[in-house]
This record gives sequence, structure tokens and C-alpha cells, in this order.
Amino acid sequence: MLPITYPLWVDMLIGFGVGLLMDILCNSIGIQTAACVLLMFARQPFIAYLVQDHERLNSEINWLTISHETFVTYTITLILIHQITVSTLSAWGFQHFWMMLLQIVISSTVSFLLILGYNVIIINNINSSK
Repeated sequence: MLPITYPLWVDMLIGFGVGLLMDILCNSIGIQTAACVLLMFARQPFIAYLVQDHERLNSEINWLTISHETFVTYTITLILIHQITVSTLSAWGFQHFWMMLLQIVISSTVSFLLILGYNVIIINNINSSK
């Protein structure tokens, strides 16, 4: 949901700050920081690949500014990058692959539904203010 006009180094600093805050609050040792920095590193090339030029004029990515299919693809891909990184770093291996896969699927589904719900609330607020 961040503006797409930020330079990469600003995105990386935001990812580091958010990840560090989550690590402090969750008492994890750099796992969230690594996942958030990787997510922010992958974000801009993925936006350049997925979002068309006329859609970039809005400087935001949400349900209203890009097509619904693009938004779903963008959101699910970035959520999966984050969840796979967090699960892999937490497990330190693939000994419990099926449990890790279940965790990734459940966490990604809940995250996607929360992001979609947030976008629906924003759309309703924008439409009701018009």
C-alpha cells in the first residue's frame, strides 16, 4: 500500500524499520527484518513488471487504481514472498515441510483477506465521501 514513487533505498529503510519493530514485539531474532527487507527489495521490480504505465500515474497500488486481477496477483505474490521467507527462516530447514507448507497457506490466506478487507473499507469510505 506504500506509494510506488519512493526510491528503492526508502522502501528498504521502511522494510527494515517495520521488520525490526515486528522482531522486537514478537521476540524473534531478525526473521521479520530479513523477510520485510526482501519483500521491499522484490516490490519495485515486481511493480515494474506487473503494473502498466497508465496505472502508475496514481502513485498508489490498491483495488481502485489497478485492475482487480493485477491487484490480486501483486498482493498474493508479495504475501507469499514474505510468508515463505518467515517460515523458512523460522524452521531452519525442511524437516517439517508439510507443517511449514500448512503454516504458509494459512498465514497467506489470512493476510490476503485482511488486506482485501482493508481495501474494501477504503473503497467504501471513498465512495461514501463523494
